Amino acid sequence: MSTAHALMLNNITPQLRDALNSYNFTKHHINENNVTHAMQKSSQRALQRLTQALLREEIIPATALNLLSDGNRSLRLSSTSKLIFEDLTEHRMSAWSLGGRVLIHHEGQPASPITLPSELLA
Repeated sequence: MSTAHALMLNNITPQLRDALNSYNFTKHHINENNVTHAMQKSSQRALQRLTQALLREEIIPATALNLLSDGNRSLRLSSTSKLIFEDLTEHRMSAWSLGGRVLIHHEGQPASPITLPSELLA
């Protein structure tokens, strides 16, 4: 189980677990894994849309991104931390696509994925 998958499982409330055991959910074969997968995909898409909007509207200027040797791009947050965008591609007319994950890297620690857009506020 991936870290993101485990984090999503922890976000399922007891009320949602009870609902998943109800007739309507079981009738349609909807279980915790389905909900977790849907939450993970929606969070990833929201993070992609947020990244695209921040770059398109130049809230984050493209010039602030550094191209890394592996083809990914980074955005320095402080002298000891940065965001890493996997497979971030610039297109015509200020359009961007994010094909991979967004990671936060604090110096001296391994990079960890951002799973929810709200984590960027921390």
